[in-house]
Amino acid sequence: MKYNYDENGKLDFEFEAATQTEAWDTIVSLNEVFLDRQCKKCNRPNAKFHKRIAHSKNGKKEYPYYELRCQNPECKAIKTYGVINDDSGQMFPKNKIGPDDALFDTFKKNDDDTVAFLPHDGWLRYDKEKGVKF
Repeated sequence: MKYNYDENGKLDFEFEAATQTEAWDTIVSLNEVFLDRQCKKCNRPNAKFHKRIAHSKNGKKEYPYYELRCQNPECKAIKTYGVINDDSGQMFPKNKIGPDDALFDTFKKNDDDTVAFLPHDGWLRYDKEKGVKF
């Protein structure tokens, strides 16, 4: 797959697919991670890609965090992304939580109560004193 990113934040993708369903799956994956950069807290289309690194307490292990960050100074919301743990490098937006999460009962659930959906499609703000604000 070929990616092009210009100084204005425009992304272009070029890929090959053997079938229409393979093309569909690739487009869905790209759309889910890269193409919707509008902040769902303030509705401005100005989010930028960001990666930060956290370190283990002993400093020997690094943990990357992939985020979209809203550039609106009054908002500063973020949306976080995970990486599937199968060496594929495929990413996914963190917009749902499972039943073992402490906040699970706070949010709307799917039909069989196995997943709770975060408000604002997972966009949130951090407050040093109050913690996470959805």
